Amino acid sequence: MSFEFKRVDPQMVREEVVNFFWQQRHWPGDTIDDYYRMWDWRYRALSDGPPLVYIARVKDTRELVGHIRIYRRTFRCGNVDLKFCVPGNLLVHPDWQKNIIGARLAMFVQRWWNHASLTRFSRSEIRMPTRCSFGLASLSSERCTPMSTCARPVRC
Repeated sequence: MSFEFKRVDPQMVREEVVNFFWQQRHWPGDTIDDYYRMWDWRYRALSDGPPLVYIARVKDTRELVGHIRIYRRTFRCGNVDLKFCVPGNLLVHPDWQKNIIGARLAMFVQRWWNHASLTRFSRSEIRMPTRCSFGLASLSSERCTPMSTCARPVRC
């Protein structure tokens, strides 16, 4: 069995992806119309700029078996703009969850990160968050340890 992974225009796959989420009851909502409202809200409100969407299909049947969305986010702390990507709505069909589909979809986030001009932190630069005057996390001199619960910048 082979799969096709592709970046798509979110509006071109809206109906198919909403039905995919609805079939698995992935979001809270009682009706398919609730799912369409959530989809529309997520695409309008959660990203600075158009979100990126990648899907996975079975090559032979063209069945949709996976989805991931990448939200672009910009945070400002003092006079510094920090640009990040926030992965969201990773979903793989239950019949294919023991396959590599989810990991491959997540790899597209990494690939996009490497080609975009996003804020990057090396491991030595990741610090405990503190509050800045704008209410966003800033970086202090206290470092994170593997067991700490500090909020780390997402290196997608």
